[in-house]
Amino acid sequence: MNFDKQNLKQLIKQKALEIGFNNCGIANAEIDQKFKNWYENYLDLGYNAELHYLNTNKSKILNPQNIIPDAKSVICFTAAYQFDDNKINKHISRYAQVNDYHTIMKSKIKEMVGFIKNYVPNINARIFVDSGYFPEKYFAAKAGLGFIGKNRLLINPEIGSFQFIGAILTNIDLPPDNKISESCGSCSICIDSCPTNALNKNGVNANLCLSYHSIENKSQVSNDIAKHLKSRWFGCDICQEVCPWNKFENLPKPRLFDLQKPVTNLNSNNLCAYNEENFKIDFRETVIFRTGLKKLKHNAGC
Repeated sequence: MNFDKQNLKQLIKQKALEIGFNNCGIANAEIDQKFKNWYENYLDLGYNAELHYLNTNKSKILNPQNIIPDAKSVICFTAAYQFDDNKINKHISRYAQVNDYHTIMKSKIKEMVGFIKNYVPNINARIFVDSGYFPEKYFAAKAGLGFIGKNRLLINPEIGSFQFIGAILTNIDLPPDNKISESCGSCSICIDSCPTNALNKNGVNANLCLSYHSIENKSQVSNDIAKHLKSRWFGCDICQEVCPWNKFENLPKPRLFDLQKPVTNLNSNNLCAYNEENFKIDFRETVIFRTGLKKLKHNAGC
């Protein structure tokens, strides 16, 4: 490929900011042994619960070259979704109170691929936004967009952890960025604050995680978990709400996302009154629609 790699890298970053992303970084498309060991241990412990795709897709997750054989780089993007506490619904995870991030992020990243094609017409690229078989968080940290906190989320010192991540896996060989040096240090407030003890040094145990049970779990929920779901209808932000990195006053406002009134206005009375037709009209542009009305009502005790 005949192009100025460093110049293209800077053009990509500039374009990413222009179209609404908060940050953009580059990593080489290699998984280090430390992450591979951690991931294998995570599965051995059974922390993935019924998220079987984390096991069946392991060969792709741990080896991007099984997705694109000549993969060289990962271009990572982040977009903030932090809103003032007085504007959000306390029963719903913040990420679910905005327009569906899968749609928005993929659309913007497709725009980025089109932009890159102007310089590298024969680019081979795959887009990932919370896809299930690509470790976006790992590569975003490797690309210098933050560090993996003790809550296992990507934390950026200037944004916090309320950020969506997307990535392009590509055969373009771009100069990688450096990791940042910040970390959680001795802070463990997220671990200490989790009501079900789902967090520990090995990661998030989905078997105990309220977010998993309120969204993904299709089986019977134990009483110990169910009692916490009455106030957490969809997802859980406790490990982010208590994080000091999310408490700075100058955190950037979302550029790509808007709060959705049907979600922010949701309460136990109007939720229980919803039927499938009205639910589709009001929630089809949100991630809540993917989980469905039945699950949402069950969590709320309707």
